[in-house]
Amino acid sequence: MTNLDSTWTSRFQSIVDELCTNAMEYGSGQDKEIILTLIYTPEKSFEVIVEDTGTGKIHKKAAEIKKILGKNNNKNLSKSIRGRGLSKIVQSWTDEIHFIDREEGGIKVHVRKKFSAT
Repeated sequence: MTNLDSTWTSRFQSIVDELCTNAMEYGSGQDKEIILTLIYTPEKSFEVIVEDTGTGKIHKKAAEIKKILGKNNNKNLSKSIRGRGLSKIVQSWTDEIHFIDREEGGIKVHVRKKFSAT
């Protein structure tokens, strides 16, 4: 549908998987929903938005997540099994990443990969 090459298709699958896993594992409690929105603008960008309810086992505000992400960017996480997703997968393969506190509770993560017109 998107005419993206297989490399980018796989990367976006990994990005969506990582963001949804974090939302389910940390942001939304058991049996609570997460909201996933995908936006593809041909030859311009691909966006992924994941929202959790803030009812998970580890509730953090957007500012705390930004701070953790900054710390993890400066660490050598190559030997770590956990903690690499946002800093090494999502941030490496996108151009923008935003964490927003939702009024109703929880976090919204919005990432965007821009494509240059060919």
